[in-house]
Amino acid sequence: MTGTDRHDDEGRIRNVRSKAALAAIAALVVIGYILVMPVLLSSFDGAPNDMIGAWLDRSTMNVWLLVAVTIIGLGCWIGAAALEKRYRPQGRMAGWRSLIRPVVTVVTGLCGFCVCFSLPMLCLLHLG
Repeated sequence: MTGTDRHDDEGRIRNVRSKAALAAIAALVVIGYILVMPVLLSSFDGAPNDMIGAWLDRSTMNVWLLVAVTIIGLGCWIGAAALEKRYRPQGRMAGWRSLIRPVVTVVTGLCGFCVCFSLPMLCLLHLG
């Protein structure tokens, strides 16, 4: 029996997500957002878009660096999803905490969708 194992009334081991797993999932999600933020910001007109565009126009190496960092960010999100699935607690949650996982999943999915369409457009614009 490890420190994360809990027993129910009948003596069976119940799956409980450890705080370390929750911290790892949260860290991967946040790191993923930080890494894909330039691509997300370039989707909107304004000062961040102009700064990112000027940086990308300096060198084609900057474009490839942005592509690599964005792919790493998407990989962080995929890793967080895999960890969340592996350490998902069984049973139902009540209250406001039951809304956290679906909201994070939907927002991250929409951001991933935007990134997958914005990144090729950035590459075509600055490499062509």
